[in-house]
Formats: sequence, structure tokens, C-alpha cells
Amino acid sequence: MRLIEELVDLEQKPKVMGGVYMNAYLSELESDLVHGFHFDKYPKKGLRALFKAGNLWNEAYSILQTPDIIHETYFESSPILKGKSKARVTTIYDALHEKYPDLFPKAQLKTAEKQASFDRSDLIFSISHHTKQDTIELFKVPEEKVKVVHLAADPPIPENQIVYPKAMDRPFFLFVGIRMQHKNFNRFIQAFAASADLKREFDIVSIANFGFSQEEKQLFRDLNLREDQVRHVKADDPLLAGFYKKAHAFVYPSIYEGFGIPPLEAMAYGCPVVCSNSSSLPEVVGDAALTFDPLNVEEMKTQLEKIAWDTELRNDLIEKGYAQTKRFSWKKMAQETLMHYQTLV
Repeated sequence: MRLIEELVDLEQKPKVMGGVYMNAYLSELESDLVHGFHFDKYPKKGLRALFKAGNLWNEAYSILQTPDIIHETYFESSPILKGKSKARVTTIYDALHEKYPDLFPKAQLKTAEKQASFDRSDLIFSISHHTKQDTIELFKVPEEKVKVVHLAADPPIPENQIVYPKAMDRPFFLFVGIRMQHKNFNRFIQAFAASADLKREFDIVSIANFGFSQEEKQLFRDLNLREDQVRHVKADDPLLAGFYKKAHAFVYPSIYEGFGIPPLEAMAYGCPVVCSNSSSLPEVVGDAALTFDPLNVEEMKTQLEKIAWDTELRNDLIEKGYAQTKRFSWKKMAQETLMHYQTLV
């Protein structure tokens, strides 16, 4: 959605082929930018036929209009739109299915779909240099075919819209997002619990749609953490902003990321970042974060202890974070994307 909005500001005429969709973000765009049918809720019957009709509607449009470029935003074995165009491009966000196939029952199918998409594309956008290298190595794609265009974080919401958390009497470390295996949440908990001083003075808040599993709760007990010391919160954007503003530090221990927007979000709200030095994260955070080997619990603990009590270091990271976020913007992303589009037409 951000790309579409920025391309419009650059006096371009993009069109989103929505087909049949529930995507709330698409519904926020001007109606003439989206070709398709929006549903607040899909019907219980006839859904397959409905999707097929939406796809046929998209096909007809692409054949009649002949777009300059078809930009596929996800992967399919055959072209999503079969109409003629001057060029076809796609975007790769990560190589998670290839790096962690055990996490995905249909990993091989998704890899095959990616390969087919890359083979028919004239150009591939990658959201980081690290993901570009993964693409070249895993899919045998020519280097010159892959162009890096970084993502960005949204600007902070206005202060009068921020909702601050209540009943947070102790300082806390903040973790945001799903807690799948590669996100490395359990090692973060182990590193925290390995420090008697951190356990005595700090709490942890995990913001995610889903609460803790029984296995995670057992881990907390095994590490002698108090019942309320690791809290789960489900938060909308205003409350998430309040947690970023109130947190002592944002911790991002992920083993693998295609880019990594949350550290930039935290920096934009003045929250110092302690994060993994793995995959794409070094190019995202630069020197504006305290980093660690995500597989080294002791090293993670050391960095958490540093940010906990070194006020000068914490303030320095806050200032560096503000500067780092300025290196990334949706406008810059759109300008670079458009530059590459123009080489194809």
C-alpha cells in the first residue's frame, strides 16, 4: 500500500489487481487505484467460485488495458496475470521457506513457486542486500537481475493519539511480533533469566496476537520467573506506540530476517534497540543498536545488562536510532522502485 501511495505522489498511475479481497489496507486506497471487489467478510458458501470470478475479472482487465509492468507481489507457479505487458517483475522478502523448511509443511512447493516466478521475471526486487545474496545463491539468479530496495517504518503517530500502558510499575524489555522458532524468543527469555540482577529489577512484555503456549509458560516456571514477570499484550498501533515509548529497550533476537521493520519502529519512538547481528539486521540497524550473536545466550545476557544500567549508552543509542531511521523512507523506496521500472519500459 505504501508503494502505491508514494507512486501516486510521484505522478504515476498504478493499479492494484485485488480480485476478491478482504485486505483492509487496500480498502484505504482511493477506489480508482484498486481493481476488484472488497468484502468485509467472505461468504461461507461459494468462496472458490468467488475467487475464480475475481481472478477472471483481473485477467480481463490486464488483457484489455495492457499494463507497462506487471509487478507480482507473491509467488505462483503460473503467472498471476496472463495479459501482455512490456515487463514483469516480482519482489522477494526473505528465504524463510528455504532456510527453515521444517517450519513450513509446504516449503518445497513454495520454493518451486518462487523459482518459477523468478524465471519469468525481467527483474527481481529484494528488500535487503542479505536477501539478495540468498536469492542469488539459492535460486541461481544472475546478480544483475536482483535490485535492492529497502523497506521503511511508518512515521510515529502523533503524541495525542498514543495510548500509554497502565499498571507497568517496573521497567521492562519489549518484544514485538510472532514467536516462531526463528524469532528466538526462548533464548531471549533464557538470557534474561540467567541474570539475577535483571530478574530482580525488570519485566518483559511480549506484544503479539496470540498468548503464550503451555510450553512457553513451562519455560518461565523452569527459569523461576514470577508469574506476572513475562506478560503477553495484544495491542493496536496507538498502544504499541505507547509501549515503544515506555520500554527500557526493545529486544529483537531473531535468527533470520529478510529486512526487519520493528527495530526501525522502535528507534522512531525513541526506544533503544538491542538486537541480533544475524542476516539482514546489521544493514537495518547500522551502529544504532547494541547487537549480539543470537545463538549465544551469554552474549545476549551481557548486552541486556549493559542497556539496563548504562544510562549514557542508552541515551547514545536513542540519538543514533533517530538518525538511523532517516536513512529509510517509503518515498525513497518508491523513487528507487520507479527508477528500476523505467529501465524496463
